[in-house]
Amino acid sequence: MNIAEILTAGDGKKHFSFEVLPPLKGTGTERLFSTIEKFKDFDPAYINITTHHSEFVYREIEDGKFERLRVRRRPGTVAVASAIQQEFGVPVIPHVICSGASAEDIEYELIDL
Repeated sequence: MNIAEILTAGDGKKHFSFEVLPPLKGTGTERLFSTIEKFKDFDPAYINITTHHSEFVYREIEDGKFERLRVRRRPGTVAVASAIQQEFGVPVIPHVICSGASAEDIEYELIDL
């Protein structure tokens, strides 16, 4: 079932959903899954998972100058979305953020989805 079908089901029912962020790189999914487990009692129609692209951070270097670095703190949206859907049986809708991403980044993400 896709989001359009969920929202236009015509069943007169109010639909609850929530949005989650992929976990920070290297932290695992335990905390995220624990949070989702608590919300399962509300019978969400779907879970929206936000995609996070690379972001810029600044690191101080010699002589008080700063170096601009591009880092990716929340990778793996597609894999996390799949894991959520498999673990909880709730449809997951990845939220693709285009800001800060190249056309090629977005293309690859859509192919992965």
